[in-house]
Amino acid sequence: MNEKQREYHKLYYREYRKRDEWKKYKSTYNAIRYDRIKTDVFNHYGRECVFCGERRFNKLSIDHPNDDGGEHRRSLKIGGGGINFYIWLIENNFPQGFQTLCISCNSRKNALWMWKTGKWVKKQPKCLKMHPEQLGAVL
Repeated sequence: MNEKQREYHKLYYREYRKRDEWKKYKSTYNAIRYDRIKTDVFNHYGRECVFCGERRFNKLSIDHPNDDGGEHRRSLKIGGGGINFYIWLIENNFPQGFQTLCISCNSRKNALWMWKTGKWVKKQPKCLKMHPEQLGAVL
């Protein structure tokens, strides 16, 4: 292919991608791809929340039990998670150290629980971590 043909194809496909038929195709393709990748991940890590037993596929997520998810994703440079994180899990042969949680339990866990010495323990409320002088000022 010479330079003139290459430029023609580049312009043609740029315009083609603006059409509704392309957008509909791409949207459908991405949804199917996302579901396939997410299915592979949850078939490995489990298809229900380990805390509450939630099984609705669209409510499930993968959790870092050590609460280092943000740090881990930043070190991998894969963005905020989601599909990129699921692809990373597949490419790395489903490494250990992850669990299935529903979105609600994942949010609650980060606020109320922590992983300590191989088990879940409830976090102490912040007001009880204060010195007695500070605690008196709060109460």
